[in-house]
Amino acid sequence: STQADLKRMRGMKDKRNHCCADCNEHDTTWASVSHGTFICITCSDVHRSVGTHVSKVKGCTGTYYWGPDEIERISGGNVAADRTYGSQKISPNASKEEKQRYVVNKY
Repeated sequence: STQADLKRMRGMKDKRNHCCADCNEHDTTWASVSHGTFICITCSDVHRSVGTHVSKVKGCTGTYYWGPDEIERISGGNVAADRTYGSQKISPNASKEEKQRYVVNKY
């Protein structure tokens, strides 16, 4: 099932999917489908606040429907995204405004 696939992918430490792609928190219950990254709930809120033209986010648990193309997009994991967008992270304690600037600049 898709949920089982997402759970397995989120646990892949070799792809750094167990840590948020933006702030390194050990929570990856959300993903940016646009960028193929697993992110924490706090950063998912930041991604949503900057708009779907910058980042489209989906929950990795629960009732969100994931299409095969979306699963494929995140299959490279956070390590692949680091190679594409850079590996610099923002502090989990940064303000929402700082995180918004970070997300817009990174992606």
